[in-house]
Amino acid sequence: MANYNRKFNFDEKYQDIENLINFYFNADDSNYKASRLPNWIDFYGKTLLNEKRYKFYNKFSQGTVVTIDYGVPVGGEMSGIHFAIILSKNDTQYKKTVLTIPLSSHINKDRISLGKDILYQAQLSMDDQLLCLKTKVQSLERKITDLTNDIKNSENELIRFRALKSPSKKDINKIKSNIKKYKNDLTLFIKDKNSLLVEVDKFKKELKHLNKYNKNSYACLDSIGSVSKLKIKKFSQYGINSNISISDENLKLLKRRIKDFIDID
Repeated sequence: MANYNRKFNFDEKYQDIENLINFYFNADDSNYKASRLPNWIDFYGKTLLNEKRYKFYNKFSQGTVVTIDYGVPVGGEMSGIHFAIILSKNDTQYKKTVLTIPLSSHINKDRISLGKDILYQAQLSMDDQLLCLKTKVQSLERKITDLTNDIKNSENELIRFRALKSPSKKDINKIKSNIKKYKNDLTLFIKDKNSLLVEVDKFKKELKHLNKYNKNSYACLDSIGSVSKLKIKKFSQYGINSNISISDENLKLLKRRIKDFIDID
């Protein structure tokens, strides 16, 4: 058991780190915890250095699906990166922690089947985002068409002005300035459109991959716990960049089963 009631000198601190290093370098290549230790140490160290900078934290609604880095814990505790469901009901931006229940694709007696609810909600989220991207592309295509016509009309106007016996330099310079602006805007719109098309293509591929994902999700009753919000990220599997939530039906099921699981009467 760790002793938190005394200060450690440099040699003792080094010895503690050395124990961790020895575990890492002497572990078998297939050791799950050892393989994830470098990333966890990097995240843990950076978080300890920066956590005092946080005055406000993300606010989560009950039932929201997130990803949590549980790190490299002891024994059979939840480890690695897992999807999880927010259980806290009245979260605020001032709370540093939130109550969660992690998800797994494996079943056992202390886990609640949520079916393919997470998959379904993920598909809905991605469909909405893909539609939004396509709408933006269509809007840019209309602007590109309008600018292309503006450039063509201005160039024709410039030709007509130059054909005059005494063309106005002021008018000619104004047309040239407009053409230059149109072309600059056109370059930016085309660049934005191409970037969006890359995103659309990526979403289509991810949706195709998502459709092959055919596993039930199970909420792990034996791993309910309070987690620092600094360990939580938005649900990002399959390219989803915004949070999704489980259905009301599954949220009610979770509450009912959790109540039975922790009954202390």
